[in-house]
Amino acid sequence: MHMWSKREKTEVQAWMEIPAWALHSMAESSHRQEKLKEAKWMYEQALVGYEIALGPAHISTLDTVNNLGNLYKDQGKLAEAEKMYERALAGYEKALGPEHTSTLDSVHCFAILYADQGKLAKAEKIYERALAGREKALGPEHPSTLGTGSRAGCVWFRLRYAEEVSDEALEALSTYSLIQWKEEQAGYSMHKLVPAWGFDRLEVEEQGRYSRGNLAFLKSATQVGQLDPVKKSRITPHISSSVARLREWHKGSVEVPERSLDVICSLADFVRGTGQYYTEYELRASDEAERAQRKEQDEKGWLRSLSDLAAVLRYQGKYEAAETMNRQALEGYKKVLGKEHPSTLTSVYCLAYLLHQKADFAAAVPLYERACSGYVVRLGPSHPTTTQCVSHMSSLKSLMSSGKSSNE
Repeated sequence: MHMWSKREKTEVQAWMEIPAWALHSMAESSHRQEKLKEAKWMYEQALVGYEIALGPAHISTLDTVNNLGNLYKDQGKLAEAEKMYERALAGYEKALGPEHTSTLDSVHCFAILYADQGKLAKAEKIYERALAGREKALGPEHPSTLGTGSRAGCVWFRLRYAEEVSDEALEALSTYSLIQWKEEQAGYSMHKLVPAWGFDRLEVEEQGRYSRGNLAFLKSATQVGQLDPVKKSRITPHISSSVARLREWHKGSVEVPERSLDVICSLADFVRGTGQYYTEYELRASDEAERAQRKEQDEKGWLRSLSDLAAVLRYQGKYEAAETMNRQALEGYKKVLGKEHPSTLTSVYCLAYLLHQKADFAAAVPLYERACSGYVVRLGPSHPTTTQCVSHMSSLKSLMSSGKSSNE
């Protein structure tokens, strides 16, 4: 822990004119936009500001430490990320206790880090702690609990069956490889895809096996350790191609299995991390179109898909289309889950943030206020989602009082 001298405090006085909470909020925004270098600088300045103003053990300081760990992880600096997570977790445990939601959020971050490092046994053990804590604090149906359960399930699966699935997928893909080794001929031969002129000449059952094999193998590849940017860029075109193949298979009036849709969502999350929003949009649109056809059986699944699609449109700057989808999703959540359900509140928050970015400040403020008040009741005032929502609302109100017309 660095102890700041009087001289050092004086040297940072210029940038300290910007409140630490504002720097933290701007850093979060840059982080979401994949501007990692810019976000890192602002997180570090916010951390210094909080340490001077509030002390190293204050919750706001610890929140910034934890976010800085997230950023280091996204940069592939896993050792630095681990140090930040260790500091944040120790601070949360001392200040709030081991079962507080903020402490559990920090535990969750640690589990993700270990999973990314391929330390699956450690990740599984820590996920178990996070899941048990969130079930007790938030309930088994809370989105945070479900998210932890989903990730824990993936780690459990990877520890026990990922190799088998990968082998099965490889077998399916090798079946349709254009050039194959024939033991009986002691040589290579061309696959029937070549004389058949393409994928569309395969039988429907074979199309499905080929498509599912592609998707399963790609999901396995994207979940193994920490991929560098070059490997990510190489994998993404194969994801697009595989989903296109899935569409071709679906043209044969075959319903895409739920499991395949879940894989598409997982791959879309991966693509988002590369910043290739056009490709992500194609994946999300495919998922949403499929889920819309079966929304009577699973309307919540369709609403999640619709919200994800709206988020991609927002990232692309297509605010009008995103707003239409956001409002449609919000109405659906209110009908299915009720006005005060956390998923409904998150939909309100997303719409507020979108209007904030559109510079429709007057419309954004009441939505922020509604989301913040709901989060305080459902999640607590210290929950990261609550504090983030309050931070965005405060930032917007400061912008409005300054008379600026842009959210930049």
